[in-house]
Order: sequence, then structure tokens, then C-alpha cells
Amino acid sequence: MLLTGFVNCHLGWEWIFYIYSIAGGIWGILWVLIVFKSPYKALHRLGQKERELFEEERRKKHADLFTSVQSAAPQEAVRAIPFKAILTSFPVWAVFVAGTTRSWVLLLVTNYFSQYLENVYNPNIIEVGYLSSLPFFVTTATVCLGAMIADTCLKRRVVSRTVARKLFNCVGFGVEASILCLVGFMTWYFPSKVAAVTLIGISCGASGFAASGYQANPLDLARDYASILMGISKLGGIGGMIMPKVVGALTSKGDAFGWACVFWVTAGLEMAGVVFYAIFASGKQQSWSNYRDARELEDDSARLSASYQHSVGGGRAYGAPNLGISRRTIDESYVDDEERPLLRYASNREEHEFTDSMTLY
Repeated sequence: MLLTGFVNCHLGWEWIFYIYSIAGGIWGILWVLIVFKSPYKALHRLGQKERELFEEERRKKHADLFTSVQSAAPQEAVRAIPFKAILTSFPVWAVFVAGTTRSWVLLLVTNYFSQYLENVYNPNIIEVGYLSSLPFFVTTATVCLGAMIADTCLKRRVVSRTVARKLFNCVGFGVEASILCLVGFMTWYFPSKVAAVTLIGISCGASGFAASGYQANPLDLARDYASILMGISKLGGIGGMIMPKVVGALTSKGDAFGWACVFWVTAGLEMAGVVFYAIFASGKQQSWSNYRDARELEDDSARLSASYQHSVGGGRAYGAPNLGISRRTIDESYVDDEERPLLRYASNREEHEFTDSMTLY
């Protein structure tokens, strides 16, 4: 938006499409050249800490597999997706409602903020481009800042994951809704271009903190079905489909009162979404998820290790006398092709530590 107004006035409207098309083409070429589908395909680009992170994730995956084998649990080739449980889960619907209200507000600011400035304050087109881009610069900064604060709170266990998601989502969207309501009153009673741009910028900045709430929430609810939950949350785009009809009906005359009503309706819907999320959202893995975090795996490993040592009286590692599974069989049969380079790296770097961590029983 910052560039569009300038290009339109100095180069012509057709150059808007040329510039963005060329930029998109360059981006696509760079994406093909430098992006890989898996970190295991680009180990040379991983730093030491990143290698250790992926190595630890692989260990957790294998620990889960070995625990299932030792407990004689049947391994299903493909697990059925629990759509009934997903669609009847209130935490999932909380994410959907948050996505719906966010879609409404985001597309309102993206598509209609410039029209609002033109109808109420009548600035020139270059000024519209500059002013309408400011809220998005603020949002970009607050999204990053909010993520850093949320991660710090979770790592230090200042609050639980559920409290963190609710806090960031409700504070972010709650502040945004309150400011939009104020913008409505300002537009109708004492219009001010500077105040309008400032308040809209602050409201968008506040919404950036909510990204650490509802957008990260699908991973909390079910990591193994996070892609499905994220898809459901994106269905909240229906809010952006309905919003233009409402805005068109309320602003048919292009007057200040019509735009004030738009902001009031938007604030009311967003606040309703905040209340719904505050009541029903959760940061815990749901009962229908098959994912278990590292602490749960450690508890299971300790429990089964004690039980197994008691039953076999100091048998060989990995329960080989009972299951006929050797370390070599485990390493070569249950490791994905893409993980093999990282497995070789882990084995060469710290063989003894690897052996200790993989010897379960």
C-alpha cells in the first residue's frame, strides 16, 4: 500500500500490476531454489542447535514407537481421523470463531480503510496509500513481539499454556474491538484524520498479539491433526465473505454515520468472539489426539522400564530376548529415509549418549 499510491501517481496504474507480478515471479524462483520439503534434505544449512533439536524430536518419535512395541499395542498403518470428535470439540470451535472475527476485521482494514479515508476525510491518493499502509507496519512488529513474549512466558512457566493462549488472544482482540468502537464515535461526532489513522494503527497493533493465541492454538489441541484444525480455522474466512455485504449496505450514502455503524458492528462481533474464546478455548492436547509430549513419554518410559526390569531380571537392552528386536533392526527398519542423514550425524557425534537414550529397558 505504501508503494501503490506513489506508483499510481507517477508511473500509471498499469505499473502496479507489473511491479507486483515481477516481484512475485522472483520470489517464486528463490523459493524453488532455496526451500526444501524437509530439514533432513538440507542438513548443511542447519546449525548445531537446530541439528540437536531435530535429533531430539527423532528420539521422541522412536521412544513412542518402542513403547508401543514393548506394550504389545497394535500398530495401525493409517489411523482414522476423528472428525466427529474434532467437530464437536468446543476448543476447536473457539479457534474457528476467533478466525472468523479476525478475517472480518483484517479484510475490513485491508479493503475498506482507504475508502473510509476518502469518504470521510477526502485526502489525495498518495496520502491514502501512505496512511492506509501504516496499520500493517505496526501489526508486523507486534506479531513478532507478541510471539517472543508468549514463548518466554511458556518456557519459564509463568502461566499455563491455556492461560497464555486466552490471555494473548483476548487482550489483543479485546483492545482492538474497544478501539474500533471508539473510532466509530470519533468518526460520527468529531472526525479527525490523524486520530483515525493513529487509533486504527494501535488497534491493528493490538491484534498482532492475538496471533500468539488462536493461530498457535491448533498445535496445542492436537499436534497430529494440527493441519486439519488449521484448515478448519481458515474456514473462518467466511467472515470476510459476509463483511463486504454489510459494509456496502451501511455505507451506501458514503457518510460518516454509515462508517461509524461499520466500526460499531465490527467491534460488537469481535468482542463476542473474545468472550467465546475466553470461555471455551484450551491449551491442552485433547483426548482424541494421539500425540504425547516429551514429559509424558519420559513418565511412560520410566514406568515401563521399572516394570520390565522387574519381570526379566536384567535382560538385554531393548527387550531383545522377548521381542527379538536388536538395536540394528530398530535403527534400520524404523527410520524414515529422510532421517537417515541425521541418524548418521547423531551416531558419529555422540554414540555413547545415543546408546544410553535409546536403551529403554
